[in-house]
Amino acid sequence: MSGISKIKVQKERFKSAIDSGSSSVEKLIQNNPRKHIESTTQKAFIRWFDSQYPKISILLFASSNGRHGGGKTIRRGGKDIPISAINSKQEGQRKGVADLFLSIPKRTYSEMDYKNGLYIETKTDIGKQSKVQKEFQKAVESQGYQYTICRSIEEFIKTINDYL
Repeated sequence: MSGISKIKVQKERFKSAIDSGSSSVEKLIQNNPRKHIESTTQKAFIRWFDSQYPKISILLFASSNGRHGGGKTIRRGGKDIPISAINSKQEGQRKGVADLFLSIPKRTYSEMDYKNGLYIETKTDIGKQSKVQKEFQKAVESQGYQYTICRSIEEFIKTINDYL
């Protein structure tokens, strides 16, 4: 089943659950199809990069933002919060940080084009940056980093090849 078909099925199930007042509504809300598409797309980015640039593949890595599922939880403010989310925040995880970082500076003949590294935000074709993601982009660009949004493997390949 294609990704689009899965989304349609999930939307139909979600609508049906809402209409019937089913308790499965919360479970369907947690299964965000756009996040799944972003994850699949980002995995493709990594596979392509690793195959094309094996000698520097260790220098492209993901932030762990938004990846807290399962495990033990603590009740805070009426909500069950994963302990892993609490630990990550205490360890320095920040909202808005881009999904991928390529820690290779870009050197060109012009000082104006020098970049300290490349941040890549993975989005679906209709995905939009949050306010805090835009703030992060502005902050890193002001420090000499390049920041880009990639919505497809083709955009990612072009971004990497142009950068390197």
